[in-house]
Amino acid sequence: MAKIQTKPQKKAAPAKKQPKAQEKAPAKVTQPKAQFVYYKTAKGFYNYRLVVSNGETLVVGGGTGYAALSGCKAGIESVRKTVGAHVEDLTLKKHEELPNPKFEIYLDKAEKYRYRLFARNGELLCNCEQGYASKDGCKKALESLAKWVKDAEIVAE
Repeated sequence: MAKIQTKPQKKAAPAKKQPKAQEKAPAKVTQPKAQFVYYKTAKGFYNYRLVVSNGETLVVGGGTGYAALSGCKAGIESVRKTVGAHVEDLTLKKHEELPNPKFEIYLDKAEKYRYRLFARNGELLCNCEQGYASKDGCKKALESLAKWVKDAEIVAE
């Protein structure tokens, strides 16, 4: 039998090294944001509300609103600056009247606890959107407000 000669097989070229996929840095965990949403009222004034990431409105601007958008934004900045103010509890029979700026905790007509914030000049800056069944719940809302206000962005409705 005759031997069949075969061509020597070529060695396969070494596989090209694939560049290493760049390792992604772990995703930065960001806190949910709150927003001061400003809007124009039916009477043409500017006002605002603080809306947190779950959609809840914590506070609304006090009074009738601001004639100019710049005044509305200044009001928002006043809330940021005074959010650490002391709290006067109007629900106590004997309470010490505190100077402005201050928060007041009070009972509304429906016997729900609410809070409002007054500026240094005595102007109402904001008040809470909802009443709370307990004073403790109202105080916790104040703590929550302090947390959300500092980093809240200002946006148009």
